[in-house]
Amino acid sequence: MEQPERLFSTLQLLSDDKSFELTMERSVQNLWILNHLNELEIKEHRIVYQRHGGYRQRKTTKYPIRRMRKKFLNTAELLEYLVQRRIHLHVFELWFTNGWELRVAMNWKMQFRTNSAEERNALAVRLLGVEGIRINCNSMNSLKQNYMYWVTLSGEPILIEDSHLPDEFWSEDEVQAWRDQQGGI
Repeated sequence: MEQPERLFSTLQLLSDDKSFELTMERSVQNLWILNHLNELEIKEHRIVYQRHGGYRQRKTTKYPIRRMRKKFLNTAELLEYLVQRRIHLHVFELWFTNGWELRVAMNWKMQFRTNSAEERNALAVRLLGVEGIRINCNSMNSLKQNYMYWVTLSGEPILIEDSHLPDEFWSEDEVQAWRDQQGGI
């Protein structure tokens, strides 16, 4: 019997107290998850794409990589546009009018930045709820920063011991101290 696929595999809180990452397979194909945030207005976006002709496209056909210039009012409008196009996304970043940011690392994670720890917790609970995971905001506050957690279907976060990694919010001194502690990586 095959293991059922999960939407999200890990959760990681970042050290700025306002950001988190959700690890998921095929994150670009799972952009539909953003439909749960369709009320958010887009202030700016950075989308780099390449037209994809499908499996019948000749191997020698190479379309140029382009930056999307079209403006979108909200995530619903953006997703509707993307569904109608045959494109391969290379870069996908959104900045919303409420101050939130989204960055999608192709095929493995989504990083969300909010304005406060309360907003971060509420958004993480909302997104995990899409998969049916019931985790509460209070248990989010007890998680260690910069550690990955497996989130079970029952909503219990399980710490992955050797997953402590620096993030972009660490200073150079903190990164160097972490390297020294790890044995000079």
